[in-house]
Amino acid sequence: MGFLLNSLKAAQQLSSAMHNQNGSNDSDRNQEPVVIDTDNEFIIQNNIWTPEQIQSFDESVTKVYNERVELYIKRRKTRASFIALLITGAAFTFFFLIALLFAYLAGGSATTVAVVLGAITLILALLSIKSVYTLSSIKDQLAITTVSLDLSSVSEDVKEKFNRCVQAWKDVYASDAVYYIMSAQALSRSQQVKQRTTAGTTVNRVSVNSKISFLNKFLSNMGYDPFIETCFEPIVASTRGNGALVIYPGFVVAMYDNKLLEPSRIKVYSWEGFRIRKERTTFVEPGFPPKDAKVVSYTYEHANIDGSMDRRYSSNRQIPVMEYGKIIFNNMGTIYEYMISNYAQSLTFYDVASKLK
Repeated sequence: MGFLLNSLKAAQQLSSAMHNQNGSNDSDRNQEPVVIDTDNEFIIQNNIWTPEQIQSFDESVTKVYNERVELYIKRRKTRASFIALLITGAAFTFFFLIALLFAYLAGGSATTVAVVLGAITLILALLSIKSVYTLSSIKDQLAITTVSLDLSSVSEDVKEKFNRCVQAWKDVYASDAVYYIMSAQALSRSQQVKQRTTAGTTVNRVSVNSKISFLNKFLSNMGYDPFIETCFEPIVASTRGNGALVIYPGFVVAMYDNKLLEPSRIKVYSWEGFRIRKERTTFVEPGFPPKDAKVVSYTYEHANIDGSMDRRYSSNRQIPVMEYGKIIFNNMGTIYEYMISNYAQSLTFYDVASKLK
């Protein structure tokens, strides 16, 4: 019986770990005991654009964003209608085939029923085809509903530094694990004792560099949706849902998660006062540890407050404590915090980005 319970528990842990790898929230008991290195931060004071230019960018971007929201609303309704038509059509097709069988065997009124069902099935099929055409049309409209911003006046020096920064952020995203921190809550000593953990903070995080499933894209338009055209490739730091912090030379575009498809969920800010911070932290990993992260120590699934094994639990496996790098963007007081399994790469990005200040 004990072996069976342990097997079930291991399966649950494996399922949870796989769930987190697919970009879902990780708020169970993954904690961040200690932040070690907290004195590295710089502020960008490079004013490339005037306040009037930033306002113009903001108005242009918001206008097109709202146009796209209207298209997304239309697409969502059309998709829902299409799915309903498919389900209803499948049901009527089944009944039509049954009616045909009865008409063949019995004739008479069964033939009339088969004809009526056949007509309804045909109408549903035509409506489904129309929905497919509408979805294709919306896709074409989204492709051309973009905004073009002229950034050609950016100096060659800034261009070179910014492009290096873009590449360094791509290298960050190539890490085995990159998480966006949605919330963090410190644990009191009594909470640590109750949860049998040595961790000092409970962290709610979401993976931002894992692949998004086709189903999520189809149902909720998950993931960053680029529609701003410039002569630069931006730095894209994904947040929750379809939100993102998109950084261009001289300004930042804050795109907020918008599953409800509300207008104006976007804002353009100047670089002035934009802060970037680096930190080193440790994190308890009960699931699959990232391959490029360093193991700094071990703890137990059920631990005493001093870190020793709680011997009241017969099944009490060791859990690695991993080293992570942190990159923290501070945009007008709004914090965007990322945990990066490749600590060295997080330092490289910070060093490259610091040249922009």
